Amino acid sequence: MLLGLGMGLAVPATRMAVMNAAPPEQACIASVTMNALRQTGTSMGLALMGRLMIRQTIRRMSQALQQAGLVATGYRAAMASGFALAMATTGLVSLAVAATL
Repeated sequence: MLLGLGMGLAVPATRMAVMNAAPPEQACIASVTMNALRQTGTSMGLALMGRLMIRQTIRRMSQALQQAGLVATGYRAAMASGFALAMATTGLVSLAVAATL
């Protein structure tokens, strides 16, 4: 909810500032560049937050398994490799889509 509120306030103001700063003949380029940079920043932020979240999840799950007396061998590596595969796939797809634009 906080993110939605912040984006709702920031994006129109940023768009207005960018469009007012650009000469009229370059308005399309300014708009496209601003949107591309916003989407790139959002993607990078989401990837970073996902990485931090999975790291914390792995740490807490490992601790909980150890406290319960269960063997956590391989859990951390399996989670990390699965997440790394998902992030690599997402990154490659994003780059492929960006290259076609």
